[in-house]
Formats: sequence, structure tokens, C-alpha cells
Amino acid sequence: MRSGWRIAYYDQRTSHGSTLSLITHAGVLAVLDPESSWERFLAALNSDVEDVQEGTTREGIHMGVMAGTLDLMQRAYLGTEIRDEVLHFEPRLPGPLEELSFTMQFRRTPLLVTLDKDRLTLVLHPEGASGPVKVGAGGEIRELCPGDRQMFQLSPAIPAEERRIND
Repeated sequence: MRSGWRIAYYDQRTSHGSTLSLITHAGVLAVLDPESSWERFLAALNSDVEDVQEGTTREGIHMGVMAGTLDLMQRAYLGTEIRDEVLHFEPRLPGPLEELSFTMQFRRTPLLVTLDKDRLTLVLHPEGASGPVKVGAGGEIRELCPGDRQMFQLSPAIPAEERRIND
């Protein structure tokens, strides 16, 4: 039995009165319905630009939402997780997002992360690195030293309509 109906059931009953609700739902939907997740992600990003709560943006950005969008990008879409001193990646780019590139730090070491539908490329900056780091993707674990560049070939994503989520 598919669990999609449960998501729709509760989604219709959620007021989304807080912009944090958009981030929470986007995180839950990242694996189950990437396109809907992406729509909510964009709505959360636009919440300050468009001042969706009519006047609160003048008081400052909504830090919880902005931090949540970054967390969603790193953990849900990029699939980062630290296990056994290894930075693992299990990317799940939503359909509309074809490529993603940004820097992040792991163990005080700056990494340039570039992801597209077929590959993950990691570059360990030569300056500022505290030493080698271990990274993993697609079942492989590799060590990167300052100045190294590693590319991981990724398996094609399973389209949402083919995915089966069991209870």
C-alpha cells in the first residue's frame, strides 16, 4: 500500500501558517515527491523576498526558514550524512534542479561540491585544508588530500511515478 495518500491527507489539513511548515514538508517530500518538495523549497526561499506574511520582512529575514533551506539543500537534496568519520553523499536532486555547486566545510576543510544528474565532483581546496578527509558516494569511500579532485559516477534516479513506498 502506498503512503502518498497519507501525505495528501495531512497536507490538505495543514495551514502552513508558518514558513517553517514549508521547509518541514519539503524535507519530508524530498524522497517521496521531489517536484513538490522543490516547489515548497522555492516558496520558503521567496517568503522574505515576497514578504508573504505582509510586513514582517521589514523586521528582518526569517532566520529559521533561511537556515532550514540550507539544511534542506545539504541533507535532503545533496544527501549528506557523517558516519564513521566519513562525509557521505546520497544525492536526490529534484527534477527542475539540473546542477548544484557550492562550498562547504567538513572537519575544518573547505570542499567545493558540484552535483549534476550523473556525477558528484568534490574538490578539496589546497589552501585552508586541515588535512585529508574521507568522503563517500555510491558505495565507495575515498580519501581526499589538499588539492585533490574526485568524481563519483551516480546511478540514475528512479522517477517518482516508479517509486513504491510501502507502509
